[in-house]
Amino acid sequence: MVRAQSVECDAGAREVRSLDFRGNRAFRDNELALRIETTASSLMRRTLRALGTRRCLDSDALRLDVGPSRERQGLTELLDRGRRNDGPRVSGALLKATFGSGGFVNPLAQMLRDGEKLHLDGTQADSLAAMNVALTGALDSLWTEFGAYAATVPGHYDQGDVYARYRQARRASIDVLIAMVPRIRRILSDVQQRQLAPGVARYLDLRYLAAIRAGSEGNSTAGPFANGTWPSANGSGTGRRTDIIVTRP
Repeated sequence: MVRAQSVECDAGAREVRSLDFRGNRAFRDNELALRIETTASSLMRRTLRALGTRRCLDSDALRLDVGPSRERQGLTELLDRGRRNDGPRVSGALLKATFGSGGFVNPLAQMLRDGEKLHLDGTQADSLAAMNVALTGALDSLWTEFGAYAATVPGHYDQGDVYARYRQARRASIDVLIAMVPRIRRILSDVQQRQLAPGVARYLDLRYLAAIRAGSEGNSTAGPFANGTWPSANGSGTGRRTDIIVTRP
């Protein structure tokens, strides 16, 4: 979790009176406020205007809060090798290995590893194993295609076009898992689902999957949702943009 900024307000500095998140429907505003560096002045300061903690706008911190997604930064850094920067160009195989998980942990593989703890019976294990094969096969096909495409872009490639293809593959990857969730829930008993580790159980939450579906655009590599749980600035799962509105006197 990101700590609140500790910006001393110099003469003429712009005080942050409040934060307003517009367009987001995946998370509560107070959850988002805890996970960005830009922080409003304390309630006492905002109410009495004399006492309490005064916090001012840090432009560098704000750029981190609303900067390019970590996925886009990482993809651009890889593709710039041998094109805009020194070094050999990355191969399609490396791009597939880097992004081929689809941006999520495979919950089926983890359930199978935890089969004894979950007390999976033979029928359950066989069903989950078959679904795991289908999921990994779909991911392999999607990211092999993306890697082959991205590895052959020209020296002066369009970053927006490549990132759009990346997001298309990511959405398709998560859509495969979303389609499997109802069946996974039918296979597992209520008791078994409660025994799942939190890092596995969240991938059976359709709301969570919708929130991460389009990636973490709106966050930088150093952003607060480095695990991909930040709702997209393009409204991942909501179809709308999330804007951070900073108000000041």
